Amino acid sequence: MINHLLKHLNYKNSLCLVPKAVKVPLVMFFISLCIGLFGVYLEPVDDGHFIAALYRSLFIVMHFAYGFVLYLHLRITNTAIDITTPIALATCLAILFSLVSYWTPSLNAALAQGDFFFSANRRYQGYLVLFSTISLTITLLTTNAKKHTYLLTALSFGYMIWLGGRGTFVAYFVTLCLALFLLLSKQELSLREVLRLISVLVASTIASIPFSIFTWNGLVRFAKKSESVEAMSSGAFQARVSLWHEAIQNFTQKPLFGYGAEGHFFNTDIGYLQPHNLLLQWLIEFGLFATIALIALLAILSLQVLLTHTFKSEFSSLPLFCGFIALLIQGTVDGNFYHGAPLMLFFSICASLTAMTTQPLSEHSKMALATAKIKS
Repeated sequence: MINHLLKHLNYKNSLCLVPKAVKVPLVMFFISLCIGLFGVYLEPVDDGHFIAALYRSLFIVMHFAYGFVLYLHLRITNTAIDITTPIALATCLAILFSLVSYWTPSLNAALAQGDFFFSANRRYQGYLVLFSTISLTITLLTTNAKKHTYLLTALSFGYMIWLGGRGTFVAYFVTLCLALFLLLSKQELSLREVLRLISVLVASTIASIPFSIFTWNGLVRFAKKSESVEAMSSGAFQARVSLWHEAIQNFTQKPLFGYGAEGHFFNTDIGYLQPHNLLLQWLIEFGLFATIALIALLAILSLQVLLTHTFKSEFSSLPLFCGFIALLIQGTVDGNFYHGAPLMLFFSICASLTAMTTQPLSEHSKMALATAKIKS
């Protein structure tokens, strides 16, 4: 990636391809990130704290660099990448590995506790299966889908139910309602497609029931009395609210530039790596200015998609856009933007959507961008 950025592109001309509307928020974010890191360096903290902040800052910058290089590639080649299919295939592999755990006695005991031999945390599967499910769902509504798309949708939705994440369910159905509203507003939704989708979802739900035998997964999680609204209010949900309340209190102590990268871990009394809410995570780590910049970037991209594209076409941006929205919604209750897997997926989505909503390059522009490679 670094080699491609430094040797194969004219860096000055490449920066010109960044949409003008996003340049100011990007600069604002990176300045705030540097100020926060410098603030950690000046504070009387141990070396481990500063090294952790430096490491996470580099982690964040690398993801932005990845998104930038991917965007340049898509823009220069005037191509689009299919993210949905590989993520759906990865979901199928996760299903296969989960079935292996289900039928293997030694692995089944760990699975009953929510532990997977192929993943450190079942949330990692949730991030990917949410995007796979919502993007495939929207594909069924916007294109003449083939049979394998229906099969992948059924597998993804069934696995999402099996994992039993409440935040994933909320993100999926809220995003689906948004997509239906957008398609209705453009008169691009047919009753036949909706009925087909409902049939797929119902069949997938029924197929998942025999495998939902653990206390943490599937419809069992919602059917048990211990998981009633009252229990949620007094247990897990209350703990999440307490975590958010603590994060808000910490933010008020350093509102402008935050505590620096990895700031929550070193300033929480409750625990956890992040406050399970992306907005609070940004406010704690980067401060108010950087959070405003990030929100501006997300808003600009959303407006570009909504204003420049029709949704019901072979190259519809709606499946990607709904994956973008679903991950944001899930991030408000789970804080998924802390981990590398959803971050890489999210930046891939953003790069693809940005490339789709900008004008193709002329041949003259392509030649200008390649001058550095020719000279080298």
